[in-house]
Amino acid sequence: MADEAPVKLIQIGPKGGAKKDGFNLVTERVVAVNPIAKQVEVELLAYDGKTVVLDVDEAALEELQQLKPGDGATSRAIMKELLARRIATQPLGEPNAGSVFRNPPSDFAARLVEACGLKGYAIGGAVISPKHANFIVNQGDARAADIEALIECAQSAVKAKFGIALEREVKIIGERS
Repeated sequence: MADEAPVKLIQIGPKGGAKKDGFNLVTERVVAVNPIAKQVEVELLAYDGKTVVLDVDEAALEELQQLKPGDGATSRAIMKELLARRIATQPLGEPNAGSVFRNPPSDFAARLVEACGLKGYAIGGAVISPKHANFIVNQGDARAADIEALIECAQSAVKAKFGIALEREVKIIGERS
């Protein structure tokens, strides 16, 4: 891997893709880029300097190879701003599984679910977050079946209104009771 270690805020999406809407792994320091193995070693800000090696796709690899040395303090300030924005717009203080649906091309899953009037809609102890429509919050007594039913309700409503099939970002493990 490369000897130079650029310091720059980067975002790598799920499955090693380039920055996308939804969840992003945020890091301050790229330790090394290996274009042959299509891997990048990064230092994680949130885990006190722990490093991980990630497989990346071609688009992310191209972005990583264009990184220039940056300022760690600037990166931390940007991280703080991004975190504050997430806290303001997502139900991070409530029990949830993160983003429920992947964003379809040219749109946002949360916008589609909200446009169907489902923000705040509840089944059992599960509710589509009034703060962000792509999060399902456990109000304390939600069962897995409540959450699955809410997911299916949102998928059906979006399909009926917009003709778009929302793809789950969460994985359902086990069988419905």
